[in-house]
Amino acid sequence: MAAKEAIAEHRLSAALLDIRLGGDDRSFEIAEILSALRIPFAFLSSYSAALIPQKYRAVPLLPKPYATADVLAVLNHLWERGASDTA
Repeated sequence: MAAKEAIAEHRLSAALLDIRLGGDDRSFEIAEILSALRIPFAFLSSYSAALIPQKYRAVPLLPKPYATADVLAVLNHLWERGASDTA
């Protein structure tokens, strides 16, 4: 999976995860890896927040469709959170 390779090969400051990856695939396995590595992330989705597993309900959710300003605001929040985790 490309996401797992990117996580392994690059130092990520933050990540945006589309919940639905295609077919029946969801990004919750990637969320588990990011959580273990303490990499902040947010979900992107047109689906209801009720579909997100309980342990990820506190993760920011950016509903589709979204504006560029919304994406930038979420990324800024994630970067700030990541910086405070490493401080």
